[in-house]
Amino acid sequence: MNIFVVNLKDSVDRRKSVELQLNKLHLQYELVEGVDGRALSNEEIMQHTRELNYACKPGEIGCSLSHLKVYRKIVEYNIPYALILEDDIQLSADLPLILTELPNIIKENTPSVTLLTHVHQYDAKIQHKISPQHALHVLIEASCSHGYVINASAAKNALDSLYPVWMVADKWKIFREYSIASLFAVLPPVISHSELSKISIINEQSVDINISKLKKLTEESLRKNRPIKIKLKRILWLLIKRPFIKIIKQ
Repeated sequence: MNIFVVNLKDSVDRRKSVELQLNKLHLQYELVEGVDGRALSNEEIMQHTRELNYACKPGEIGCSLSHLKVYRKIVEYNIPYALILEDDIQLSADLPLILTELPNIIKENTPSVTLLTHVHQYDAKIQHKISPQHALHVLIEASCSHGYVINASAAKNALDSLYPVWMVADKWKIFREYSIASLFAVLPPVISHSELSKISIINEQSVDINISKLKKLTEESLRKNRPIKIKLKRILWLLIKRPFIKIIKQ
């Protein structure tokens, strides 16, 4: 399986860390230079984002554009499946096994995203037993985009739906609500955050009250302006489907 590692040019320590881990697991990979949102001009931001944009911080814009950059590569080269990694990760020794088995489980022509990281909520029903220790579940809620498998059809849908940027890269429920892809999770996870994740590269850890207010207002506007079919799909999900799912929260 193709592996793409998103890494900012100046993030040398992170790049060395992830390369060391991948080499130790004998996994081939390709580095993709991430988009540094701080370096974008106002004109570039206007070019690559929508007027109503929840990803309003420079780091969020850069992160979204970085993942879209990988999606574009997947579509351009017709890559069936790819693992996308950020550079602040810790890899489990079980990762190679998971990457070997997933293409045999997930349908190539059905758009799908499979998180290999910690998730907040998932369907208790096992979709497929991957190994004695790991299983595939339907994903309900999750955040973070530091390790996931996406197939070409999902990558194309994401490009069509999420560019110009209007949402952060890890708002996974958008993928479900906008029919971009079906969502799954491998449990227990085989990718976690490393200690390097605690060191902010983009220095956006502090809470800006004005930004928080802007995000809240933007989210409300996006919700109100959703197409009718998206609203109906959300209502049907909440009223008909979700009540019959045994959801595990963690």
